[in-house]
Amino acid sequence: MQTVHAGVGTVIEYRQGKLYVPDTPTVVMIPGDGIGPEVSDAGRPVIDAAIYHAYGGQRQIRWMNMHAGLAAR
Repeated sequence: MQTVHAGVGTVIEYRQGKLYVPDTPTVVMIPGDGIGPEVSDAGRPVIDAAIYHAYGGQRQIRWMNMHAGLAAR
């Protein structure tokens, strides 16, 4: 498996049986992976708002778009 460092956030790690999630994790979004890209586009701000309200603005996702399948050509 290849690791890609985009430089936009911090890597989520699994060490010694525990998941370590930083305040600004990088999360890869593959638009249209199993659902329509319009759902991905609509869902991202909802997830961002939920995280903002849950953590009082102290945490946020750094989204990284990755294309797969036909879109990657």
